[in-house]
Formats: sequence, structure tokens, C-alpha cells
Amino acid sequence: MSEKKKILQDIDRLLSEANSDPQLYHDNLGLLNDFVIETANNTAIRDKFSRDKETWQLIKTILVNSHVEDISVWSAEVIFLYKRLLRGVFILARNLAVSGSEIAQELLLQNIAYKIFNNSLKVGKLDDGMQLALYSAILSFLHNMSSKSVVFDRSSSKELFEFLHFPVKLNYEYTKDILLPYLLYFKDLIQHDDFLYYFLRYDKVDSILCGLILDKIMRDESQIFEIVSGTRIVSPDVNLSDIDMILLRTFALISTHESFIPYLEDKENNSFNIFIDLLKLMQLVVTNIDSWDKFQLTSIMTWTYKIFEKNADQIKNYFKNKLENEEIAKKLHAKCVITLDIMAKLCQFNHVQKFIISYKGLDQLISLLNIFQDNLIRVNFTKTSQASDITGVKATNKLGEKLAKDSLIEERIDLINMKIKETNFPECKLLIIEIIAMLTHENREIQNQVRELGGLGVILSNCVIDDNDPFIKERSIMCIKFLLKDNKENQNFVANLESKRVANDETLQEAGYEVDISKDGKLSLKSTNQ
Repeated sequence: MSEKKKILQDIDRLLSEANSDPQLYHDNLGLLNDFVIETANNTAIRDKFSRDKETWQLIKTILVNSHVEDISVWSAEVIFLYKRLLRGVFILARNLAVSGSEIAQELLLQNIAYKIFNNSLKVGKLDDGMQLALYSAILSFLHNMSSKSVVFDRSSSKELFEFLHFPVKLNYEYTKDILLPYLLYFKDLIQHDDFLYYFLRYDKVDSILCGLILDKIMRDESQIFEIVSGTRIVSPDVNLSDIDMILLRTFALISTHESFIPYLEDKENNSFNIFIDLLKLMQLVVTNIDSWDKFQLTSIMTWTYKIFEKNADQIKNYFKNKLENEEIAKKLHAKCVITLDIMAKLCQFNHVQKFIISYKGLDQLISLLNIFQDNLIRVNFTKTSQASDITGVKATNKLGEKLAKDSLIEERIDLINMKIKETNFPECKLLIIEIIAMLTHENREIQNQVRELGGLGVILSNCVIDDNDPFIKERSIMCIKFLLKDNKENQNFVANLESKRVANDETLQEAGYEVDISKDGKLSLKSTNQ
């Protein structure tokens, strides 16, 4: 037997006998430390032992036999040394797992690791330095073991969830050193469908996913929520940290899992603030990843469209009942902007366009656009020449007529800070028209449907400057171009509107068309690009 394996055998004997002699622990720690250093620095040695089943079996035997029913009778020094020795064994296993994790997975060492750590919590303080060091070592081992493939054993799910719940019990200041290995292993785990299925149904899932990862780690150790609250996209000059990137990848995986839908619905019904935080996070994730497969797109669109459709009905009832309630409007507006933004981003994929059309999404989009058109006010701020200070505001109805009711202006605009309130649903029309434009592009059938559903006229009406929807004029003109291209029916419809002075001739020119009068006096549109 090699000298290294004898070291492992001696450690097994010490732990299995529950020996409480401090000197024996010190002696074994010294020998184990040399072995650990060698496997860390010498690739050949590490590769040799990582492929040796007997070595892994010895590690498993040590871990199994390390379970002591009652170590509370030991002195504080021996308890410390006991945990330190276990930590050393896990660091050795971590090193070996870098080169080969298959044998460790076959032996289900992850299940033993959960039990060992959970048992170690019975003695000593939760925030004890060696307890945290042991947790960190186990996490690092588990991550190395799972980096290529993940093993999830449902029979040990209770121990695993208890293991993952450990940092929740700590004062957050003590968790700094375990954050990165914790997130790395958690990201590994959620790649396994069965893990995520059971985790999202775990009775303490909120304390881990929301209380720890979302509320503490993401808010205190990441830039993500600052990005979410400040802009719709990650700015090019923002350098994301390792933790930022892990968090984004983690929630990208969660966003495409079927179990996320019932979880999200539960949050909407019972914890709205958490629900909105999750939605904002998903908005950031989805709008900043360009590569999704069809299965992932279907999963994301399933929960996104479900939220959008339900919210659209609530918005219609909100205006039908003339609520003018800022708290209700904030919730409805947040859901509307986020879901529309996600759909606008994903509409670059033909699969998503087909999804929206198949679920009668065009009908819903145009119906909601008409509701907004009838009920929102147009806002034009008067600014200084530097466009930095707002000096006044002009508010008009959908026909461009000045509002008669000052009270409605006060309901929709914060006149003190010169900001548009959520009660006027800013950016919603803009996003709807953006989505319709992408659905319409070079699609004759959708071009016709937009006209038949009453969308062509309302899109024309939004070819105006409106600070409630910045750049809506440009989006609308682009959409009109797509709607009119090679479509005589739509062109005739718009020409008829122009004859009644409903359409704006300047708008048509910007869209690349002009009114043509035939010899018999009939109006039609002619492309100026031909």
C-alpha cells in the first residue's frame, strides 16, 4: 500500500474510533496537509490518485466513519481539530475532483457530504470560523465534482436542501467567503431538471432563492439590481463581476424551467414585491442573452405571455372603471413594460413570432394599443435649449386637443418633479408598436390582420412626438413602412384616411410614400423609393 493511502487509512482509524487525543489529530493533519499540497501543485500526482478507485473508496470510508453520534463530550480543541481534519479530507477530494469526478459521483459522495456537514452543526456556533471553512471546502469539492455533470439523488434531497439552507441561518456578514463557491455549486445543481423541480417546491425555497440569493447576495454583492433599476440594458462600460455573471446564468436556467411558472404565479398572488423583483431580473437576463434554443424560447414565452395576457385584461378593466389609482397602476404598468420588453427582445426569433401569432397575441396587442390610445394623454415637455431643464408641459388627448381637465393632468404627471406617472403607462405603446413591426416585417398575412383588427389607423396616429413614449414616432413610421410594403389593401386604406385628412402627409413622406391621384380622381399611395 502506498504511503499516501496509509495516511488515509490512519485518518479513517482515528475518526472511526472517535479518538479524542488532540496530538493524534495534529499528527494526521500534518501528513494530510502534505498530501493536499502535493495534489494541488503536481498534476501527475493529482491525475494518478483521481483515477484510482481505491483512493476514492478510502475517502468515502473516512467520511462515512467520521459520523460521531455525540461529540459534545469532547473538548472545544478536539471538536475544532475534528472539523479541521474533515475539512482537509474535503480539500483533498476537491483537488482530485478537478482531474476526475466520475468515481466520486459513482460513490454518491455528495450525499455523504450533506449529511456530514448537517451533523457537524450539532456542536459549536453556526458562525464558528472552522464551521464556515468546512462548509466552503465542501462546496468547492461539490462544485468540482459537478462541473461537468450533475448527480441529483432525490432520496437525499432533504439533506441537500438543509445543506443549502445553512447560510440563511447566519448573520450575512459571516457569509462573504462562501458566496462564490455557494453560487457556483447552486448553478451546477439547477442544470439538473429534477433538482429544480423539487427545489422550487421546497417549503423553504423563498428563504434561499429570494431571502439569500435575490435579496442579500444580489443586492449587496452585485450590480445587477442597480442595472435593472437604471436601464433596460447592460451598458457597454459596465464590467460584470464573477458573481454577476454566475447570477445571470443561474436565473437564465431558472427562467426556462417548467416549474418556474407555478412558482412565479404563487409569488404574484402572495408576495408581489418578490414577484416584481423576479420579473425585473428575468427582463435583464432575457434581454441580454442572444442565444436561446426553441425549447428555452417556448418556456420563457409561456410564462411571459401568460402574465402579459392576464395583465392586459386587468388594464382594460382599470380604464373601463376609471380607477385613476396610482398604486394599482404601478403594478399593472410594471408587469406591462417588463413582459412587453421581453417579447420585443425575443421577437427577433421566428419561433417567438409564431408563438405570439398562434396564441392570438396580435389581437391582444392591438386591442391593448387601442385601450391606451383612447385613455392615455400625450405629453410634450418644454425644455431649455440644452434640453436639460423642463420649463413647461403640454398635455393633449389622442386627437391632439388640449386637455380640458387639469385634474387629469395632475393624475398623470408629477408637476413638481415634471415626471410622468405610472398612471399614464409610459413606454407601453412604444413597445407594442415595436413588437407589431417585427411581426409585420415581410409578412403579408400579418400586414392584413393588423388592418383588419383596427391597428393600422392607431399606429398612424402615433407618428408624433410624445414624451410619454420616447421615439414612438420613429417606431411607428418604421411599422407603417412594413405595413404598406407591397400591400395594396393597406396602401388604399391609408390613402382613404389621407383623403379625409386623418393621415398626416408628412408622416407618409417619412415612411417613403406619397399620395397619387389617378386620372379618374382616385387616391392611392405611391412609393417614393421606386
